[in-house]
Amino acid sequence: MDSQEKEEEISLPYDIYYNLIPEDHKDLFCEYFNAEEEFMPPPFYAKIHLFRSFRRYAIMFMEQNSKREKFDAFIPYLAVAYMDRFISTYDIPEVIPGSPKRNTYLFLTCCLSIASKMRNDDFKIRQLLDTGNPLFRYKMEEVSKMELSICCQLKWKMRYITPIFFVDYFINRFHILSPTHPVIPRRSVHQIIIKSQAVMKLTQYRPSIVAALAVLVASSRLYPANIVEFTCLILFYPPYLMNTMGILVI
Repeated sequence: MDSQEKEEEISLPYDIYYNLIPEDHKDLFCEYFNAEEEFMPPPFYAKIHLFRSFRRYAIMFMEQNSKREKFDAFIPYLAVAYMDRFISTYDIPEVIPGSPKRNTYLFLTCCLSIASKMRNDDFKIRQLLDTGNPLFRYKMEEVSKMELSICCQLKWKMRYITPIFFVDYFINRFHILSPTHPVIPRRSVHQIIIKSQAVMKLTQYRPSIVAALAVLVASSRLYPANIVEFTCLILFYPPYLMNTMGILVI
Protein backbone atom coordinates (compact mmCIF):
# COMPACT_ATOMS: atom_id res chain seq x y z
CA MET A 1 0.00 0.00 0.00
CA ASP A 2 1.53 3.35 -0.99
CA SER A 3 1.33 6.59 1.01
CA GLN A 4 -1.59 7.97 -1.01
CA GLU A 5 -3.67 4.86 -0.37
CA LYS A 6 -2.81 5.02 3.35
CA GLU A 7 -3.87 8.67 3.59
CA GLU A 8 -7.17 7.83 1.90
CA GLU A 9 -7.70 4.91 4.25
CA ILE A 10 -7.30 6.85 7.48
CA SER A 11 -9.52 9.72 6.26
CA LEU A 12 -12.61 7.52 6.35
CA PRO A 13 -14.97 8.08 9.32
CA TYR A 14 -14.19 5.68 12.14
CA ASP A 15 -17.37 4.37 13.78
CA ILE A 16 -16.27 2.80 17.06
CA TYR A 17 -19.87 2.43 18.23
CA TYR A 18 -20.70 -0.06 15.48
CA ASN A 19 -21.40 -3.51 16.95
CA LEU A 20 -18.40 -5.43 15.63
CA ILE A 21 -19.14 -8.63 17.55
CA PRO A 22 -22.62 -10.14 17.03
CA GLU A 23 -24.40 -11.89 19.85
CA ASP A 24 -22.47 -14.86 21.22
CA HIS A 25 -20.15 -14.90 18.18
CA LYS A 26 -17.17 -16.65 19.80
CA ASP A 27 -14.98 -16.93 16.70
CA LEU A 28 -15.10 -13.21 15.92
CA PHE A 29 -14.53 -12.38 19.58
CA CYS A 30 -11.38 -14.51 19.53
CA GLU A 31 -10.10 -12.74 16.41
CA TYR A 32 -10.33 -9.33 18.07
CA PHE A 33 -9.06 -10.73 21.35
CA ASN A 34 -5.94 -12.06 19.60
CA ALA A 35 -5.35 -8.76 17.78
CA GLU A 36 -5.98 -6.27 20.58
CA GLU A 37 -2.48 -6.47 22.08
CA GLU A 38 -1.11 -4.83 18.92
CA PHE A 39 -2.76 -1.59 20.07
CA MET A 40 -1.45 -1.63 23.64
CA PRO A 41 1.66 0.13 24.99
CA PRO A 42 4.33 -2.09 26.60
CA PRO A 43 3.61 -3.29 30.18
CA PHE A 44 6.38 -1.11 31.70
CA TYR A 45 4.74 2.08 30.40
CA ALA A 46 2.38 2.52 33.36
CA LYS A 47 5.21 2.10 35.88
CA ILE A 48 7.46 4.97 34.78
CA HIS A 49 6.88 8.24 36.66
CA LEU A 50 7.96 10.46 33.75
CA PHE A 51 5.31 8.89 31.51
CA ARG A 52 2.65 9.25 34.22
CA SER A 53 3.33 12.98 34.59
CA PHE A 54 3.36 13.60 30.86
CA ARG A 55 0.20 11.56 30.36
CA ARG A 56 -1.77 13.55 32.94
CA TYR A 57 -0.93 16.73 31.08
CA ALA A 58 -1.66 15.14 27.69
CA ILE A 59 -5.16 14.05 28.79
CA MET A 60 -5.92 17.59 29.97
CA PHE A 61 -4.52 19.00 26.71
CA MET A 62 -6.65 16.67 24.56
CA GLU A 63 -9.84 17.46 26.47
CA GLN A 64 -9.32 21.23 26.42
CA ASN A 65 -8.50 21.37 22.73
CA SER A 66 -11.25 19.08 21.46
CA LYS A 67 -14.20 20.97 22.89
CA ARG A 68 -16.33 22.24 20.03
CA GLU A 69 -19.99 22.81 19.28
CA LYS A 70 -20.49 19.08 18.67
CA PHE A 71 -18.20 17.47 21.22
CA ASP A 72 -17.18 13.87 20.50
CA ALA A 73 -15.70 12.33 23.65
CA PHE A 74 -14.06 9.54 21.67
CA ILE A 75 -11.74 11.97 19.82
CA PRO A 76 -9.57 12.88 22.85
CA TYR A 77 -9.82 9.24 24.00
CA LEU A 78 -8.41 8.02 20.69
CA ALA A 79 -5.78 10.78 20.62
CA VAL A 80 -4.47 9.68 24.03
CA ALA A 81 -4.40 6.06 22.83
CA TYR A 82 -2.18 7.12 19.91
CA MET A 83 0.01 9.09 22.29
CA ASP A 84 0.32 6.17 24.72
CA ARG A 85 1.50 3.75 22.10
CA PHE A 86 3.88 6.23 20.46
CA ILE A 87 5.78 7.69 23.42
CA SER A 88 6.09 4.31 25.13
CA THR A 89 8.29 3.21 22.24
CA TYR A 90 9.58 6.28 20.36
CA ASP A 91 10.92 9.75 21.04
CA ILE A 92 8.81 12.70 19.94
CA PRO A 93 9.99 13.60 16.40
CA GLU A 94 12.04 16.78 16.05
CA VAL A 95 10.04 18.47 13.32
CA ILE A 96 10.90 21.99 14.54
CA PRO A 97 14.69 22.14 15.08
CA GLY A 98 15.89 23.31 18.49
CA SER A 99 12.46 23.66 20.06
CA PRO A 100 11.53 20.65 22.26
CA LYS A 101 8.55 22.45 23.82
CA ARG A 102 6.97 23.37 20.49
CA ASN A 103 7.66 19.88 19.15
CA THR A 104 5.81 18.44 22.16
CA TYR A 105 2.80 20.68 21.60
CA LEU A 106 2.88 19.87 17.90
CA PHE A 107 3.00 16.14 18.66
CA LEU A 108 -0.03 16.33 20.96
CA THR A 109 -1.88 18.53 18.48
CA CYS A 110 -1.23 16.03 15.69
CA CYS A 111 -2.39 13.06 17.78
CA LEU A 112 -5.60 15.01 18.26
CA SER A 113 -5.86 16.01 14.59
CA ILE A 114 -5.43 12.40 13.42
CA ALA A 115 -8.10 11.23 15.86
CA SER A 116 -10.39 14.03 14.63
CA LYS A 117 -9.86 13.02 11.01
CA MET A 118 -10.64 9.41 11.85
CA ARG A 119 -13.99 10.42 13.32
CA ASN A 120 -14.96 13.23 10.97
CA ASP A 121 -14.02 13.37 7.31
CA ASP A 122 -14.97 17.09 7.26
CA PHE A 123 -12.40 17.98 9.91
CA LYS A 124 -9.93 20.75 9.04
CA ILE A 125 -6.67 21.21 10.94
CA ARG A 126 -7.36 24.95 11.20
CA GLN A 127 -10.02 24.09 13.77
CA LEU A 128 -7.16 23.21 16.12
CA LEU A 129 -4.61 25.81 15.07
CA ASP A 130 -6.81 28.94 15.15
CA THR A 131 -6.65 29.43 18.92
CA GLY A 132 -4.63 32.64 19.18
CA ASN A 133 -1.98 30.81 21.21
CA PRO A 134 1.51 31.36 19.72
CA LEU A 135 2.42 27.76 20.60
CA PHE A 136 -0.12 26.61 18.00
CA ARG A 137 1.30 28.69 15.16
CA TYR A 138 2.66 25.91 13.02
CA LYS A 139 3.36 25.75 9.33
CA MET A 140 1.19 23.28 7.48
CA GLU A 141 4.27 21.37 6.34
CA GLU A 142 5.28 20.96 10.01
CA VAL A 143 1.86 19.58 10.86
CA SER A 144 1.92 17.22 7.87
CA LYS A 145 5.42 16.00 8.72
CA MET A 146 4.48 15.28 12.36
CA GLU A 147 1.24 13.52 11.38
CA LEU A 148 3.14 11.40 8.88
CA SER A 149 5.78 10.49 11.48
CA ILE A 150 3.09 9.38 13.95
CA CYS A 151 1.23 7.29 11.39
CA CYS A 152 4.39 5.67 10.07
CA GLN A 153 5.72 4.74 13.51
CA LEU A 154 2.32 3.30 14.44
CA LYS A 155 2.44 1.33 11.17
CA TRP A 156 -0.72 3.03 9.91
CA LYS A 157 -2.83 1.06 12.39
CA MET A 158 -5.04 3.99 13.29
CA ARG A 159 -8.36 2.14 13.58
CA TYR A 160 -7.74 1.08 17.13
CA ILE A 161 -9.36 -1.86 18.85
CA THR A 162 -10.64 -0.15 21.98
CA PRO A 163 -12.73 -1.38 24.93
CA ILE A 164 -15.82 0.08 23.31
CA PHE A 165 -15.54 -2.54 20.54
CA PHE A 166 -16.30 -5.26 23.09
CA VAL A 167 -19.13 -3.58 25.01
CA ASP A 168 -22.01 -5.00 22.99
CA TYR A 169 -20.55 -8.48 23.24
CA PHE A 170 -20.65 -8.45 27.03
CA ILE A 171 -24.00 -6.67 27.25
CA ASN A 172 -25.53 -9.20 24.87
CA ARG A 173 -23.97 -12.02 26.82
CA PHE A 174 -25.75 -10.82 29.95
CA HIS A 175 -29.03 -10.70 28.08
CA ILE A 176 -28.61 -14.15 26.49
CA LEU A 177 -27.73 -15.89 29.76
CA SER A 178 -30.04 -13.84 31.94
CA PRO A 179 -32.90 -12.59 29.72
CA THR A 180 -35.14 -11.61 32.65
CA HIS A 181 -32.87 -8.70 33.59
CA PRO A 182 -33.10 -5.31 31.84
CA VAL A 183 -30.48 -4.60 29.20
CA ILE A 184 -27.58 -2.52 30.53
CA PRO A 185 -27.52 0.89 28.77
CA ARG A 186 -24.40 0.94 26.62
CA ARG A 187 -24.15 4.72 27.00
CA SER A 188 -23.41 4.25 30.70
CA VAL A 189 -20.68 1.73 29.87
CA HIS A 190 -19.15 4.01 27.24
CA GLN A 191 -18.97 6.86 29.77
CA ILE A 192 -17.19 4.62 32.28
CA ILE A 193 -14.66 3.55 29.65
CA ILE A 194 -13.96 7.12 28.55
CA LYS A 195 -13.46 8.31 32.13
CA SER A 196 -11.34 5.28 33.04
CA GLN A 197 -8.65 6.35 30.57
CA ALA A 198 -7.30 8.65 33.28
CA VAL A 199 -6.30 5.53 35.25
CA MET A 200 -2.92 4.77 33.72
CA LYS A 201 -2.75 1.30 35.30
CA LEU A 202 -5.47 0.17 32.89
CA THR A 203 -3.09 0.56 29.94
CA GLN A 204 -1.56 -2.73 31.13
CA TYR A 205 -4.77 -4.65 30.48
CA ARG A 206 -6.43 -5.79 27.30
CA PRO A 207 -9.25 -3.60 25.94
CA SER A 208 -11.63 -6.57 26.24
CA ILE A 209 -10.90 -6.81 29.97
CA VAL A 210 -11.46 -3.08 30.44
CA ALA A 211 -14.76 -3.44 28.57
CA ALA A 212 -15.88 -6.34 30.73
CA LEU A 213 -15.03 -4.47 33.92
CA ALA A 214 -16.87 -1.37 32.69
CA VAL A 215 -19.97 -3.47 32.05
CA LEU A 216 -19.65 -4.90 35.57
CA VAL A 217 -19.34 -1.41 37.09
CA ALA A 218 -22.36 -0.14 35.13
CA SER A 219 -24.44 -3.18 36.09
CA SER A 220 -23.48 -2.88 39.77
CA ARG A 221 -24.64 0.74 39.80
CA LEU A 222 -27.92 0.05 38.01
CA TYR A 223 -28.78 -3.36 39.44
CA PRO A 224 -26.76 -3.82 42.66
CA ALA A 225 -28.81 -6.84 43.75
CA ASN A 226 -27.57 -8.80 40.71
CA ILE A 227 -23.84 -7.98 40.86
CA VAL A 228 -22.79 -11.48 41.98
CA GLU A 229 -24.69 -13.09 39.12
CA PHE A 230 -23.32 -10.61 36.58
CA THR A 231 -19.77 -11.13 37.85
CA CYS A 232 -20.08 -14.90 37.40
CA LEU A 233 -21.42 -14.50 33.86
CA ILE A 234 -18.27 -12.62 32.87
CA LEU A 235 -15.60 -14.28 34.99
CA PHE A 236 -16.32 -17.78 33.78
CA TYR A 237 -16.82 -17.08 30.09
CA PRO A 238 -14.87 -17.01 27.87
CA PRO A 239 -12.42 -19.21 29.81
CA TYR A 240 -9.31 -17.28 28.76
CA LEU A 241 -10.61 -14.16 30.52
CA MET A 242 -11.25 -15.84 33.84
CA ASN A 243 -7.84 -15.74 35.50
CA THR A 244 -6.85 -12.23 34.43
CA MET A 245 -10.21 -10.72 35.26
CA GLY A 246 -10.37 -12.57 38.56
CA ILE A 247 -7.19 -10.74 39.63
CA LEU A 248 -8.65 -7.39 38.60
CA VAL A 249 -12.02 -7.83 40.26
CA ILE A 250 -10.49 -9.04 43.53
